Amino acid sequence: ISWPVGLVGGFQGSLTGRENVTFVSRIYADKASIAEKVRYVEEFAELGVYFDRPFKTYSSGMRSRVTFGLSMAFDFDIYLIDEVTAAGDQRFREKSKRILMERRQNSDFLMVDHNLWGLKLHCNRAFILEGGKIEVYDDLDEAVTLHTERLLAAPAQRGVDE
Repeated sequence: ISWPVGLVGGFQGSLTGRENVTFVSRIYADKASIAEKVRYVEEFAELGVYFDRPFKTYSSGMRSRVTFGLSMAFDFDIYLIDEVTAAGDQRFREKSKRILMERRQNSDFLMVDHNLWGLKLHCNRAFILEGGKIEVYDDLDEAVTLHTERLLAAPAQRGVDE
């Protein structure tokens, strides 16, 4: 199971993108494949010389490119994805969507996203967690419709209850 895809929290700001990627790769990869992982992320992120600059100097889009690329450098059985497909510019989002479609051939995704209809591209089942209970739906359209209805009704109910 992957770490949360695109997670920035584990990166050290004074290290460069390359150094951060190398560090994580040393934890999760064998020594022989570390250089391959770093090269993959460098090519995927397309940061040029900035890949060798301190991570704390990166814009949020640059951070997304590196962290998403690092997650995709590893082949996981299950990827944990939290709204990462919304990060970056349009070209990067398309690139991310393509690689997720490739990964979907051999991996499963556990995704959280506010773009509910966008989940249909990658998911074939939905879970709604509400009031400490989880409901499972094999029909995404049904789950999205129900969740949307509940969200729209919630403010009115809160106003009455408060």
